[in-house]
Amino acid sequence: MIARSGTADHAGRPRILQAGKAYAPHIGGIEPIIRGVAAGRHARDDRVSDAPVIHEVVNTRDRHRLPMREDALTRPVSPYGVSKLAGEQLCYLYHVNYGLPTVSLRYFTVYGPRQRPDMGFHKFLSAAVRDEPVTIYGDGEQTRDFTFVDDVVHANIAAAAQGVPGRVYNIGGGSRVSINEVLDMIGRVSCRRLRVTVDSDQKGDMRHTYADTSRARADLGFVPSVGLEDGLAAQFRWLSSSSLLR
Repeated sequence: MIARSGTADHAGRPRILQAGKAYAPHIGGIEPIIRGVAAGRHARDDRVSDAPVIHEVVNTRDRHRLPMREDALTRPVSPYGVSKLAGEQLCYLYHVNYGLPTVSLRYFTVYGPRQRPDMGFHKFLSAAVRDEPVTIYGDGEQTRDFTFVDDVVHANIAAAAQGVPGRVYNIGGGSRVSINEVLDMIGRVSCRRLRVTVDSDQKGDMRHTYADTSRARADLGFVPSVGLEDGLAAQFRWLSSSSLLR
């Protein structure tokens, strides 16, 4: 678990002044793996998918251009985006210099059953089960492209089997939804009204994200199949029946 309780934003990322050591594994962890694969590859056609390089890699100039494309100039404004972009570039470095057929996937806000306890949806749904207040950052009108974990699994399998070496693919859920709308959905799936407290915006947090997945659709056959409210209901059922809240 990278983000620690008390230091993360509502997406589960450490706050910008507390992020130093938390993101070191994103850079230092991926390089030995890729190097090891390159050294022992022989005739194998291994594809190494980078950990999620999500929306923070988008250039400041392009951040209001939606949906977000893979070829937008990258200039991250958060430690999370910097560390993930570094991992992605390491994959590309080994592809160009050593012929390693790497494929990088940019996940957009993954959620679903077994989500880490420090992540936003887990916190929101746990609060619904326990009838506790939740905290959001800003006015709640920021939007995200939320992606259900089953769709991410299908994308990973497809990328390993048929991804084009050296390419980057956006993997998103197919819709933009605000945090306030998410809270309304959680209220419906849990049959409870959440009590919400508001904190200040987080530095480096993007206002809107929305993935252009046309490249993944063309190369991988990727089409998200789980809508957000259905996915939230699945996560709520899992959380309600798990031992985590007992």
